[in-house]
Amino acid sequence: MLEKTRLKAIRFPESLARDLGKHIRRGKQSDFIIRATEEALLRLKQAEALKECQGAFNAKEYPEFRDRESIETWVRNLRQEAEKRTARWTTKNVIALPASLSTLLRNKRKSPQGAKFEARAINLSL
Repeated sequence: MLEKTRLKAIRFPESLARDLGKHIRRGKQSDFIIRATEEALLRLKQAEALKECQGAFNAKEYPEFRDRESIETWVRNLRQEAEKRTARWTTKNVIALPASLSTLLRNKRKSPQGAKFEARAINLSL
């Protein structure tokens, strides 16, 4: 369902209007302007949200956010923990493939695409 629209008269500098016409065809100019406006508004809203949250994480209560180095260490540790969990899943939870599927995979191994197919089949079985 399309959102209801409203006509909005906006004045553009002539050079900007020429550039818009040069790079974006007539039927797509409104879509382009709408998308650019949405992106700019999103950036403004995010900047406002960051200003509102400023100081929410103080060093006393959250030492992992004390400085840039502490944040980097915290993120690195978080990623390492995730990698360890992922490694456990892939080694413990691989199930045996049915004989017919194993035969199919064995025959497909000859091509690079077959190898990709094999990896996908194993990951899907997790």
